[in-house]
Amino acid sequence: MIEFASKNDFKNIVELWKSSFGDSVTYIERFLNTLFTDKNCLIFRENSSIVSMLFLLDAKIVSNSSSHPAYYVYAACTAAENRGLGIMSKLLRHAIDYATHENKDFVCLAPADECLFGYYSRFGFERVFKRKEFVLSRSIMSQLSENGAETFVPSINEIKSLRDKPLSTGSRLLWEENLIEYAIEENELSGGESVFVQKNGAFIGYAVYAVEKDTVVINELCVLKHSFGLLAKVLISQTKADYYQFSLPLEFPLSVDHSTVRDNGMILPLNPVGTAALETMFQAFIGFTLE
Repeated sequence: MIEFASKNDFKNIVELWKSSFGDSVTYIERFLNTLFTDKNCLIFRENSSIVSMLFLLDAKIVSNSSSHPAYYVYAACTAAENRGLGIMSKLLRHAIDYATHENKDFVCLAPADECLFGYYSRFGFERVFKRKEFVLSRSIMSQLSENGAETFVPSINEIKSLRDKPLSTGSRLLWEENLIEYAIEENELSGGESVFVQKNGAFIGYAVYAVEKDTVVINELCVLKHSFGLLAKVLISQTKADYYQFSLPLEFPLSVDHSTVRDNGMILPLNPVGTAALETMFQAFIGFTLE
């Protein structure tokens, strides 16, 4: 039976999530306590046990300055002993029908593995979201750096407002404040850090990152036009790594000798409005993927 989960199902959800993804109970419970609602966790219940689930998180797709309501599919999984029976297919189709009923224009997701792109394509999802990945040495970062910015602590509203500015041009997936706050806090609770910078009292950029050995892995970077050097200066002053790994929109105005373009998300239009918008999308970007 397919239905929405309630808080009474938290124990079963934690067990299924942990066995499927290996995350800690603390991590899973924090997600549930922060983002769970009575209308965002679809489950497949069999003999009173939850054997499959997925979350539908509110998002917004912006394309050519037009805004489209969407759901982002997250934490889709099926218990090991119930895989291969078509249960997730039923759950996904139900999710798509529900999203259509809720007047969403799109359903989107970020497959955790390359092999899953083929699986989701069976339901009509298309590869649209892309990112470019590259690594800069500390020496290159120093050359790009500019003085003049300082750190500060912005509100989540300020972070969302800044994030929506550079990410609202072209085609983008934008998060609401609660998801942005969760992603930043989750990164920090996992040992990562964030840096927020301003110049002359104006918020100009931030980086959410984690340090892995000699590399700063930047999970999301958001900076106003012509301000990358200011953020770079603060970032290298606060980290001692030899390398800085970036994942950015394809059109981000930073040229490098070597970069890799990767698919990092898929999208399914649900109505004529979504279909028409999809035809105009080019090199769309997600940012935080909540993979």
